[in-house]
Amino acid sequence: MKLAIFVEGQTENCLREFLSRWLEQKQIRGIGINLRPFKGAGDYLNGIERSARLALGTRDVLGAIGIIDFYGSTLKYPDGTVATQYQWAKQQVERKVNHPGFHQHFAVHETEA
Repeated sequence: MKLAIFVEGQTENCLREFLSRWLEQKQIRGIGINLRPFKGAGDYLNGIERSARLALGTRDVLGAIGIIDFYGSTLKYPDGTVATQYQWAKQQVERKVNHPGFHQHFAVHETEA
């Protein structure tokens, strides 16, 4: 079984090792991490709907997670607090994909840090 994780670029490859170690510490075995990088936040936002649906249509994929940098995205956030903007952006991307197995997250700080 696999977990598909969509990221905005190659530098987020560190997430595979980080998440694999976390799963191991929790003694969760048998789940592979399939990291799928895009070429920046714009490419991510344009392609996430198709890519996530394709991945989630695969029998061995348990779920899909999207992670991009909050401040680096090309989304036009509404006025409000960071928490309000975060929830709005999360809903925008999740509605676009429109699949219960997909969950969008934003890194408020650079993921690589």
